[in-house]
Amino acid sequence: MLAMLATIGRALAQHWPALVALHLGGVLARYALIELAGWVGAYTAVGGLLILPLAVLARLAAFVGMFLVLRASLRQLSAIAPPPASPLERRRAFIASLLGGVLPFFAVYMATGNVQQDVDAYAARALEVLSTLRLEAAFGDGPEVNGETVLDVALGWPALVAIGIALAGRWAWGRWEQRLPRWVAIVAVYLEGVWVFLSVLLIGDLLDAVRAWVDERQAMVWVADARAWLAESVAPAAWLWDGVDWVLAEIAGAIGQPLAWLTIAGVMYGQAVAAQAPALSHRLRGTRLGSIETRVTAARSRYGALPSWLRVQLRRLWAPVAARLSPIWRALVLMLRGGPLLFGATVLLYALLVWFEGGLSWATTRMVGANDFFAFWAVWDVLLLLPVAVIVESLRVVIVAGAYDAMIGRLRRQEAAAADERSATEETDASARDALTGGGPALTGPAAVAAGEAR
Repeated sequence: MLAMLATIGRALAQHWPALVALHLGGVLARYALIELAGWVGAYTAVGGLLILPLAVLARLAAFVGMFLVLRASLRQLSAIAPPPASPLERRRAFIASLLGGVLPFFAVYMATGNVQQDVDAYAARALEVLSTLRLEAAFGDGPEVNGETVLDVALGWPALVAIGIALAGRWAWGRWEQRLPRWVAIVAVYLEGVWVFLSVLLIGDLLDAVRAWVDERQAMVWVADARAWLAESVAPAAWLWDGVDWVLAEIAGAIGQPLAWLTIAGVMYGQAVAAQAPALSHRLRGTRLGSIETRVTAARSRYGALPSWLRVQLRRLWAPVAARLSPIWRALVLMLRGGPLLFGATVLLYALLVWFEGGLSWATTRMVGANDFFAFWAVWDVLLLLPVAVIVESLRVVIVAGAYDAMIGRLRRQEAAAADERSATEETDASARDALTGGGPALTGPAAVAAGEAR
C-alpha cells in the first residue's frame, strides 16, 4: 500500500506537465472531430458516422500516451519490461497499445455514457448545420439537401456493411503486417475503431429494444405491481427493497470502474509484460480460476485430437478473436493474482477521486456564482469545468498506473519467494543425497539413524 502511494506520488510529480498536455490535446482533438463529423453528417449520415469514431480514438490516443509516459516511473514494470529507448520502438509500443486498448476502452466509454454524449454532440452539430442548409435552400440561396436524418444508419445495412469492410481490412493488416508500409498501422487503428464503435452503437440499440420488450412482459408487470403493493401495505419492506437496490448499484459502480480502468492499463502495459514475463499471467493453481485452467487444458487435449487440416482452419478463424481477448484475459488474471488488499486499496483511492471530483466541481460553480443557464452556463460550462477534468483524469491515470505497478511488484515477490523455496528444497535434497552416499557432512543423532536405515 505504501509502495503504491509512493509510486503514485513520484509519477505525478515527474510527469504532470506531460499528462496535462496529453489530456488537453485529446479533448481538443475530440471536439474538432465531432464538429467535423457533424458538418459531414448534415450532408451524409454514413460519412458522419465514419468520422465520429475518430473522436473516441483521439481520447484513447491521449490516454495511451498518458499511460506510456508514466512507464518510466513504474519501477516494478520497468524491471521486467524497460521502456522503449528508440523512437521506432516507442512508435511500435504506441500502435500496439492503441490496437489492444480499442475494445476495452470503447466498452468503458459506452458503460460510462461517453459514447452517447459524443453521439448527442454529433447529432446536435449535424442538425444545426442541416437546419442552416434547409433555410438556405428554402430561400433559394443553396442546394437541395437530402431528407435522411443524421442517425438513420445506426441500425441500417450501411452500418453492417461498414463493420464488415472494417473487419476485413483489419484482418488483412494483421495477416500481412510485415509486408505493408508502417503508415498502414494508422489505417488499422482506424478500422479497429470503426467496427468497434459501430458495433457498440448496434449493441446499444439492440439492448434498448430488448429492455423495452422485457419491460412489457407480464412478469415485469407483476414485479412492478408487487413493488407498488409493498409501498402501500408494508412501507419498511419497500424501503428495504429500495435500499438493497441502491447498495447493489453503488457497489457495482464502486468496483466496476476501477476494475475496468485496471483492465485497460493491463492491456496497454501487457503488450510488454506478455513478451517479457509470461509467467506472471498463467499461474492460476490454488485459485478459483484453477478449475477453469483445468477445463481449458482438457479442451486443448481434445482439440489436439482433431484432424490437422481442421485445426489449421479453426486456428485461422480463432486467431483474430484471440488477439483481442487474450490481453484482456491476462489483465484480469493479473488483477486477481494481485490480491484483495491491493485491489481494495485501488477501489478506495478511486472512490476518493470521485468524491474529490464532485467537490472540485461544486467549488468551481460556487466561485463563478449564479448566472443565467442559457446565456452563461450553456456556453461556458465546458470551459469552466475543463480544469477539473484535467486534474481528475491525470489523477485517475496515475492511480491506475500505480496500482498496476504495485500488482506487478507483488507478483514479482511471489515469483522470487517461489524460486527461493525451490532452491532451498533442491539444496536440502542434494544434502540428503550426499549424506546417504557418504559424500556430505557427518550426521549425528536421529539423522544418522535415519540415514543408516535408508542404507
